[in-house]
Amino acid sequence: GDQLRPYRFVLEQAETVIIGGQPVQSLRYFIDRKSSRQLYYWLSPKLDYLVVKFKQLRKGKVKAEGVLTRSSINP
Repeated sequence: GDQLRPYRFVLEQAETVIIGGQPVQSLRYFIDRKSSRQLYYWLSPKLDYLVVKFKQLRKGKVKAEGVLTRSSINP
């Protein structure tokens, strides 16, 4: 609805994500929304914290997932 909801970003660990065949260092965050859905974002510090991957789970099953395939941002 029209209400603001507080989200808490919890840093979990550093991971490497492959983008266009190249390894990109990223930080995996769990987005705590106080919800039954689990949301994860991978942000790349070298790419100005661009989201390079995301994943949403519900009841342990992947409902949505995406990985950046290319970017015009140069590290």
